[in-house]
Amino acid sequence: MGKYDVDCFQCDECGFVQAERPFWLEDAYKRPINILDAGYIARNIFYIKRLSMLFSFLFGKEVENGSARFFDYAGGYDVFVRMMRDVGFDYYWDGKYTQNLFASGFEADLNKKFTAVTIFELYQRLNKKIKSKTWDDHMFCKSMLGAE
Repeated sequence: MGKYDVDCFQCDECGFVQAERPFWLEDAYKRPINILDAGYIARNIFYIKRLSMLFSFLFGKEVENGSARFFDYAGGYDVFVRMMRDVGFDYYWDGKYTQNLFASGFEADLNKKFTAVTIFELYQRLNKKIKSKTWDDHMFCKSMLGAE
């Protein structure tokens, strides 16, 4: 956007990079998909192919018997959740800033347990550590967490 100056901080212990309190989110999510983002659908397809294989490997028995439940944190329009559901995964979403267009009706009940959570292109904007009893010990994150 180029509208705000934001300070970032890096943890000396783990290298995690975090922005200051994200005061710009409401403004940023007025139009969540940038018109110049030509790779939005392609990125979703990329992650669906890989994560469906990985989740089938890691949680195959639970997926087959219907006990595996997945959660996409701050899913945006949630093309990802819709497509993961289309290929057979019991996927849900939660999001505060974006109207969910593709997975409406599959809102996460955060009082229930999830097998794993996915977080895409968001993690560095969080202003606190995620602490939840909502999912087991499986978090799959796609964000650059540090400069290497």
